[in-house]
Amino acid sequence: MVAVGNLAEYLLEQLKTQDVVRVPASEAEYLDIAPEFPGKLEYQHGEIIAMSLASALHELIVSAINYLLFSYYKDKDFLVTSSNAGLQVSQPDGSYYQPDLMVTKGAWQFKEGSKSIITNPYLVVEVMSPGTYRYDNEDKLPLYKDVPTLHYVVYAAQDRPYLTVYERTEQPDVWLNTDYKTLDSVAKLGDLTLPLSEIYHKITFPVNQ
Repeated sequence: MVAVGNLAEYLLEQLKTQDVVRVPASEAEYLDIAPEFPGKLEYQHGEIIAMSLASALHELIVSAINYLLFSYYKDKDFLVTSSNAGLQVSQPDGSYYQPDLMVTKGAWQFKEGSKSIITNPYLVVEVMSPGTYRYDNEDKLPLYKDVPTLHYVVYAAQDRPYLTVYERTEQPDVWLNTDYKTLDSVAKLGDLTLPLSEIYHKITFPVNQ
């Protein structure tokens, strides 16, 4: 285990050559460095997971989805936040994520002693990167589904027009999964619509896609 005082420096050094860095650490060590860490920093199963800076393409897609979410929710009792806000998933060893976008219904509820770690998400959005695809789908998704207030999980691809939506049903442990794979597709989350043509506006994909 890396010494706490050197942990942030170690992670930043490793991120110079890796997209994702995992380091064994305690929950307290994560909470100690997370507020000031200059990048995306998450925690699960006794490990800190640090990620390199997002690509410009990633941020373009996030911005497009953010615009659609804000436009829909701005006059409703919902709040939209970016990845600078944290999300706590209740697990015995502590789990903390920074989804690219998060929507809460009603007022924010925070982890005790925090004003940046939210505990009541309604919707989360992740724009997947090649280096985080497996982590997003195999590690984070099952834990997202355990959050009782969460109704929707949206994953978007960067390399092709692709959106997958997980929607919680009236049976809390049953989720519906719908994939949208073409630019003329329109993802639906209740009354909210997310046209892929707007999410991927100004992005050129290879002709065979």
